[in-house]
Amino acid sequence: MQHLVHSDFGDSDEGFDFLGWRIQRRTWRGRDGKKAVHTYPSKKALLSVTDKARTLARRRNLLYNYVHDYAVS
Repeated sequence: MQHLVHSDFGDSDEGFDFLGWRIQRRTWRGRDGKKAVHTYPSKKALLSVTDKARTLARRRNLLYNYVHDYAVS
């Protein structure tokens, strides 16, 4: 089993995705070019959450329309 002991970003600031998070080194605003590591959700993780929310909203709308149509009839 291999373990990640040390990750050297080098000069590349591309970053990498790890467990649904984007880890990237960026310039720290207002700190004269110093760099800091930033983490934020990866694009894949955001798409997953968006798709789940969209599915739930569609189900809710379908149920509402069904109940509303039945009550009006």
